[in-house]
Amino acid sequence: MVEIQRVVFTGDILRPFPAPGGGWESATYKNVRWIRHVLGWAVRQATGLPQDTVIWEPGGFDTPGLYRMLDLPVNFDSWASLVYAEDVPAPVADALAAPFENALVIGMEMPDLLQTVLTRRGIPFLDLVTHPARFLDDLLPAFRTNVAAVHEHLVAHAFDLEQCRPYADLIRAKVAWMPQLSLPEGTALVTGQVATDKAVIDRHTGRFLNLGDFVEQLFTVCETHPLVLWKPHPYQGPDCPSRRVIQSFGAVRTVDENFYYLMGHDAITDVYAISSGTVGEAPFFDKRGHAFAEPLYRFGEAGPADERPGDCVPVGGALFSPEFWAEVLEPVTPTRADLPAGPPPRPSRLRRSLNADWDHGFIDAVVQTPRNLGAVLAPEEVLES
Repeated sequence: MVEIQRVVFTGDILRPFPAPGGGWESATYKNVRWIRHVLGWAVRQATGLPQDTVIWEPGGFDTPGLYRMLDLPVNFDSWASLVYAEDVPAPVADALAAPFENALVIGMEMPDLLQTVLTRRGIPFLDLVTHPARFLDDLLPAFRTNVAAVHEHLVAHAFDLEQCRPYADLIRAKVAWMPQLSLPEGTALVTGQVATDKAVIDRHTGRFLNLGDFVEQLFTVCETHPLVLWKPHPYQGPDCPSRRVIQSFGAVRTVDENFYYLMGHDAITDVYAISSGTVGEAPFFDKRGHAFAEPLYRFGEAGPADERPGDCVPVGGALFSPEFWAEVLEPVTPTRADLPAGPPPRPSRLRRSLNADWDHGFIDAVVQTPRNLGAVLAPEEVLES
């Protein structure tokens, strides 16, 4: 393990996004600035170490140069081919590792390739991801790490996921007061995903999956359920390849209702997706969740092994506490005692800072009814409560 001289915040420095006016820019520069602001104070209190960021930006990490080293164009497909790559030429690995020498790395959704490079160089990291249960008082942060002792401390602070159930029940209770959809018992819901999202990258082939890769499974879904609903992802446009596949199944009904509103319907018993977090949320609402592909993240208690980080461990609001960081980071760097308390609890602290709520705001409003209900289903398919 390297001697830690600083803390570096980073993220998926390889991920591109179409730039205004043409070309490509970083898709994640905001993520990196966000994580530094959210965690910087608590980590500084705990360690006293100087802090920096590694970002794809002018004067920052040269991501286009890295793609040139690999003789790849900068685009979504090239990025997908790199996310889970296990080996790259030595000069490319050197370029990836160079900004992180002598650092403790704290990232947000770092690509597996970068995690592998850091692990092989003995550079410790913690990577922040979000647990799929997004209906609590706040988003549920989780960390994975390549340091076994750090992982053990994370497990000691693990959030009890059983606490998610009463929150799901409160949503179901609210939906009981809302207009109901007329659905047969055993209805299935298929949820869409953004076509270029990391969650739909095949780990083995490095390409984007869509529902066209799972036509046989979709046929089985349609054969085993009296009704199948399709909810497109709200951030995916009509050119979605998965949408075209769904449209070829004439019996599948498209809906655009709030996901949590749909989860409040007892008649919906199963949720299907390529790998959406909705599949992970479904069991909290007493539904069965089915992912056609491997889920994006592993949540659990298994530690780092074979150059892979440990499971993602949900920690809840503990991440705001300097004492949490002092304990978690003690295995890799000296930490301080007699630390100040973190900020007092407040609902939706992370949601507010991200300015995003993944449909939670709709269901959390004090008075709410499903939007455009009459436009989605015929009047005879709507039952008044």
